[in-house]
Amino acid sequence: MNSIQWKIEREVPVFADTEILVIGGGPAGNAAALALDSHETPATIDISELQRRLRSEDVVLDLPK
Repeated sequence: MNSIQWKIEREVPVFADTEILVIGGGPAGNAAALALDSHETPATIDISELQRRLRSEDVVLDLPK
């Protein structure tokens, strides 16, 4: 059996030293930011506040009937 092995090395500079880093956006990013702002976990955030933030960014939460 043939096998291929790769060894890739690269130096990546450190941009910032943080305890929490949120990468991404949309609803998940908003939920993470709200959790950070309110010192909670994403599972315990105020959903109505998350919905308010999302609506202020024109995110469609309810489909018309």
